[in-house]
Amino acid sequence: MLPLEEEIKDQIRLNGPIPFSRFMETALFFPKLGYYASGNRIGQNGDYYTSPVSHPLFAKLLSIQLEQMWDYMGQPSQFDVVEVGAGSGILHDDLVRSFKSLGRSFQDSVRYIPIDRCRPLTHKPNWIQSNGIPLRNVVGCVISNELFDSFP
Repeated sequence: MLPLEEEIKDQIRLNGPIPFSRFMETALFFPKLGYYASGNRIGQNGDYYTSPVSHPLFAKLLSIQLEQMWDYMGQPSQFDVVEVGAGSGILHDDLVRSFKSLGRSFQDSVRYIPIDRCRPLTHKPNWIQSNGIPLRNVVGCVISNELFDSFP
């Protein structure tokens, strides 16, 4: 039996029947064993492909749209881009690279903040590990790619 199966059975033995949401929470996010907590599952050697993995063009187009939003908002001196469900950080890396090809004023004002329940495999600046959005007074845009796929 797999260690994650043992964990779920232990929870049932200790607490009796568990709701489906608790089963999925454990299956997806249990430390080091859950689907999303156990490593990178996305890409050529993973279980599925997603737009940011396909090509950096996805991030390039998104970065252009973010600059347009910044402009539309009156070019605030700090423009937050909050990525909820940042996963492995692929979109983060591609967007940060794409920002460098845009206007200097936009580059100087953008603050990219990735948020995810799990830590990325490699260090990412400003990364917040959280189940929610622990930010207030965001001036900018909240983005997400396939976040709903990870909800129990």
